[in-house]
Amino acid sequence: MNPLTWVIAAGLGAAVSSWDSTRLVIPPDGSHLQLLGLPGTEPNLVVRPLNGPALLGRTEVLRDRVIFRPILPFLPGQRYRVEWRNPDGAPNQVEFENPARNRSRPTARLAPEGQLPANALKIYLHFSKPMEQGVFLRCLRLLDGSDKEVTGPFRETELWSPDGKRLTVWFHPGRQKTGVNLNVDEGPVLRQGQRHTLIISGSWRDTSGIALGKDVRLQFTAGHADHQSPALNHWKITPPRAHSRQPLVVNFPEPLDPAMLPNALSVLSDAEGVLTLSVVTGADGKSWSATPPEPWRPGVYKLIADPLLEDLAGNSLGRPFEINLTTDSTPTRPTKVAFALDWEVAP
Repeated sequence: MNPLTWVIAAGLGAAVSSWDSTRLVIPPDGSHLQLLGLPGTEPNLVVRPLNGPALLGRTEVLRDRVIFRPILPFLPGQRYRVEWRNPDGAPNQVEFENPARNRSRPTARLAPEGQLPANALKIYLHFSKPMEQGVFLRCLRLLDGSDKEVTGPFRETELWSPDGKRLTVWFHPGRQKTGVNLNVDEGPVLRQGQRHTLIISGSWRDTSGIALGKDVRLQFTAGHADHQSPALNHWKITPPRAHSRQPLVVNFPEPLDPAMLPNALSVLSDAEGVLTLSVVTGADGKSWSATPPEPWRPGVYKLIADPLLEDLAGNSLGRPFEINLTTDSTPTRPTKVAFALDWEVAP
């Protein structure tokens, strides 16, 4: 079979390839493909990514063509193979690539930045675009302080934000939790005092088929292990001035979970109830600030924290991550604190 070549069908806006008497046509949205020129017989059509499993979808056999509609659209930039049988039973196949439409490459960053406790349970990868899913284990590597690859560092659970831009990367909890067999036999994933490097493969693509282009190296340091719950009475609260729209600022002595933090704190006014605020958190997970749509009124307010809010080692306000539920008692910790704004009018 002659090599497949792409042309754009004039006036159709579809990718078209032709060979012999059969043509392959794919619309710009990648919603389906058509094999034109095949007689109306069952061709045993199979469509798959190169070196991948067959795609799930629905095949329609018409008088002069066969239409395949995948469950998910074909990815721009992805190369596929179409396999079928001619009416005489002879096998046939062709490869095609769905052209990428947006050429800007995605970018990636790590949250939180800086230092993690040596027993950290998870980190977050933030991408500028929705990313291809189901591939993270082969797209991520972790190096230790000697630039040696850490074997089996990640839990296989894949958790994405609804917009497909934030991936929760779990370190293997069996290696990060003290006294568990894997922790004893294989050692922890992170080593205290070492600088680790997370490498994201440049081949990882966004959902439009555009790859990162080159490996991304993100570095962080493993500090002391953290086995204590965050304590609200150690937080520094900087109240705004009454009659201003200055932010209420809260600083933490340790990084808190950056995905939980934006929605884990709220402000209650005795006069207005729970306030609607615009929240910003620090890239290092150590600050939270909230700005109201209208100037602050003088009065008494309460900062309320969700008891499920965790630090990076999984210790919540309610209890430490590592606890023996049968022998250890969990102390009651405050989850709210009051602060007042002066009644005087700001000059």
